[in-house]
Amino acid sequence: MILYEDDKLLIIEKEPKLLVHATVDKSRKNLESMLEQDGNFEYFRLLNRIDFKTSGLVALSISEKDNKYLDKWLKSSKKTYLALVEGKMKSLKLEDFIKVGKNEVKIVKCGGKKAISEVSLIWYFKEEDVSLLEVVLVTGRRHQIRLQLANINHPIIGDDLYNPKCLNKEDDLFLHSHKLTWKDKTVIAEPPKYFEKYTNRLNHY
Repeated sequence: MILYEDDKLLIIEKEPKLLVHATVDKSRKNLESMLEQDGNFEYFRLLNRIDFKTSGLVALSISEKDNKYLDKWLKSSKKTYLALVEGKMKSLKLEDFIKVGKNEVKIVKCGGKKAISEVSLIWYFKEEDVSLLEVVLVTGRRHQIRLQLANINHPIIGDDLYNPKCLNKEDDLFLHSHKLTWKDKTVIAEPPKYFEKYTNRLNHY
């Protein structure tokens, strides 16, 4: 679904469990192939990428000459996610170093790239012992939010990569790219239906 479009930029909503890129298995549904088949854009380039099970906003350049400008635009824009995690969480700033290897992504003490996330608690659901968070990405490293939250023992519900022994295991990953904000504009993608069990109980969000 297209949520925003101008002469340079396209922002769309990616559904959960949809690949962003094509893989060796050409039969697997993916966002790039869907846009190519759609045929409405002579040119496009992904500006950001979100994981297979992550839902929400994906930004694309639709003007090749404006690629450098849009890369700077994305870096300066405010990128806000929703995440549901295990346990009682508090608002805090997470700063780590993340290293991307051939077969793994991990937090390291040195040799990685700085990863910064600003976490705000929206609500703690005592009955389920889970916390709904708003997470602002200051940097944009691969698996950044998932790794950082798992590293402080508050893994995201449904994250079978960084929390394979999760007692609250869900088939859905409770991580959603929710808002993109720049200048006087904000684009919002509402979270998927499986978030409603929690968001419908909030009066203020």
